[in-house]
Amino acid sequence: MKRRFLGLLVIAGLCFVTCGNEPPPDFYNGTPEDDDKINDILDNDYPELLVTGDQFMTQYAGMTIPEVDFPQEDSFFRVDSPLVQVHVDSIADSLSEFHRFADLWYAKDTSCTVWLFDTFDVSGMIHVDIRYTAHFDLPETTATGDTIWRIGTTDIDSTPTDDYEDYNGVGLRYIFLEPVRSTTPTIDPETEDTIGYAIIEPFEWELRRISYGTYYFPARGTDIPVIDYVVLETDTIFAYDTVSSFTGHAMNRFKHIDSLLTYTADTTLSVEVVLDGDIDAGDCVFFASSGAGWEELIDGTGTLTVTGSDITNLYFKVITRESYYYYFPNRGYFAVAWLIPVRLN
Repeated sequence: MKRRFLGLLVIAGLCFVTCGNEPPPDFYNGTPEDDDKINDILDNDYPELLVTGDQFMTQYAGMTIPEVDFPQEDSFFRVDSPLVQVHVDSIADSLSEFHRFADLWYAKDTSCTVWLFDTFDVSGMIHVDIRYTAHFDLPETTATGDTIWRIGTTDIDSTPTDDYEDYNGVGLRYIFLEPVRSTTPTIDPETEDTIGYAIIEPFEWELRRISYGTYYFPARGTDIPVIDYVVLETDTIFAYDTVSSFTGHAMNRFKHIDSLLTYTADTTLSVEVVLDGDIDAGDCVFFASSGAGWEELIDGTGTLTVTGSDITNLYFKVITRESYYYYFPNRGYFAVAWLIPVRLN
């Protein structure tokens, strides 16, 4: 009885303390007017931040890869079918379809994060200068008496041809906005401490920070190259960083719109793209672009001429060589691209 009586006293005390107090405010969910204002900012004040399709280049770019090498124990070994490999000397892209899912997420701190989820359908165009057709027509008897078939004859066709392969990709970026606040601080009347800055009503929104973008072709997986970091002149952009005191540039972190990397337009930057993971740089081809054509980076190293004005997207793309070597059976297209917005002056 005593324990039950004490419990009732505690409940009564809590009711006494909370009665008359206003409930905490609900999380801010945004309004259609907020949606319109934010979309207007993106469409008219920062339209360049919505551009991602310029990473696909319709003009051909030269590509340097070694001559075709047929391993005797090929992973696509089939006795009843030839193995066709091609040597590609230049590539281009044709964006056939683009879809964007843009979602506005309002948070309890009265901010809004815009999710930009893109999907692409692309025709990857190739120029083939040599085509090799290998036939598994050479029998070989093993020590156990079994017969295995190896590549015996190879037909070589040096007639230049154009071809293409359809592939798809996905990517995600974030844009962070906050409402405009008063420049006059709000003062606690009891402590005279500054407790913040009030939001000016009706709400007017400001774009504050953005993320970089990573695009996977066709989607995340072990066959896709992994970029560890990119070096532009003396600036390094890392793939990942979680240290709270970090002030540099990382693909997984928001960056203030006024703190983007800044370069002079029409200048040439030294570039280095370094990979991580199981796929070696020697098995890939590298490209960089500022939206005006691809520039090849040999083994991930080269130069990039930045063009445009104000905010411009720089792209860094890594494609596995096997995406081009194998024509039949087709091994598939595997690539990753980084989108890094920079400010040009």
